[in-house]
Amino acid sequence: MIKTDKVTSLALLIIVILAYSIMPIIPRIFSAYLTTYAYLGVVILTFFAILIIGKQEFLLGIFPIIIPLVMLNVIIYFSTRPEMMLWVYSLLLDVLAVAIGAYVIRFFDYKVIRVFVVVILIFLAITAITTIIGLNTNPDAARYLATVAESNEEEAVRYGFMNIGGYEFVYTVGLIYPAIIYGYKSKKIHFAVLIAYAVIDFILIINSGYTISLLLFIASTVFIFFKKELTVRNVVVIFIVVLLFSLLLFSLLSYLIDSLADVIDNKTISDRLHDLAGGREGLEKSEDNRLELYLTSITSFISHPIFGGIFNKVPTGGHSYILDMLANYGLFGLIAFIFIYSAIYKTFYKTHKNKAGYGYVFWAFMQAIILSVLNTGLWLYVLTLFLPIILTYINQKGVKDESSLDSKFFTA
Repeated sequence: MIKTDKVTSLALLIIVILAYSIMPIIPRIFSAYLTTYAYLGVVILTFFAILIIGKQEFLLGIFPIIIPLVMLNVIIYFSTRPEMMLWVYSLLLDVLAVAIGAYVIRFFDYKVIRVFVVVILIFLAITAITTIIGLNTNPDAARYLATVAESNEEEAVRYGFMNIGGYEFVYTVGLIYPAIIYGYKSKKIHFAVLIAYAVIDFILIINSGYTISLLLFIASTVFIFFKKELTVRNVVVIFIVVLLFSLLLFSLLSYLIDSLADVIDNKTISDRLHDLAGGREGLEKSEDNRLELYLTSITSFISHPIFGGIFNKVPTGGHSYILDMLANYGLFGLIAFIFIYSAIYKTFYKTHKNKAGYGYVFWAFMQAIILSVLNTGLWLYVLTLFLPIILTYINQKGVKDESSLDSKFFTA
């Protein structure tokens, strides 16, 4: 057994890391008052704590994720030549997410994991509310934060201290949404929490103006009306039916999307939905023409399938993490992705396979991959830290403590 004082100390370090990765104001406070090296100290201390307290088989268990992740980052380093310290720090943060997620779900008991779930939801709720408030007076803040080149630019610093979440935060809230639905279906999360989460997520999406996030939100919301015992087969059938409906009855789908666009109170989302309703012709006429951007990366990959742009600079669309990486690193990038995603799935998601409602778990995982194809980001913190902790809480057995704060939000 792990001693209580060690559990408490490590849990506090993990809570700091959760706050840092969810709330924009925390990195700003670190950089302004404690320096970035202070957070680096927290990261290194957490690593050492996990290495000292953890067991050998645990460390061996996460190697299938870490090795291809490191290999991919090495390829990226030699092809882009970023500053060494920044590259090492970025890689360290990615590996940290994997290590913490795997350690928490394996070694912490039900009560501690439930505390982590409460902390994650509180941090998400606070940041979502401050982002919604901030976007009312600074409507372009989320998009500015998604495109800003330097994080220390004046506007980025100001938005950070206002705790306004950008692109990564908005999509993180959406990616966690299926797990909240699953928690409600499993009677581990109250219906009031589900409704509050859905309402906040929807308002956040509308205020920030992210169309793909809205479409994924609608897709996830549909699963609220399905039975608890949702299977992977159910999800696949639903996907195939939707695909066939889109292909065979596109005129009806186009009408529905146009109707949705007319009632959305955000010009960016409304315009893009109208473009989507126009099919390929509509997408090609759109302002950013995502279809052309995707095809640019696909064409580069087809032209240089082995090494991609490792030795020869190739054009990329810049709007798909996976397609851009395939264009830049060819089959090496493809193999790395296959190993990374399969190892993440086996370590964090396949463990829930025998639980009722595994289809919700599968959809949560697949949604992140879909987003990486349609937009930028690998979403490691969501896939290996936030979602695994919430899913472990849902599927672990525990005794409800009516006197605890989190018993007000959870049903077990």
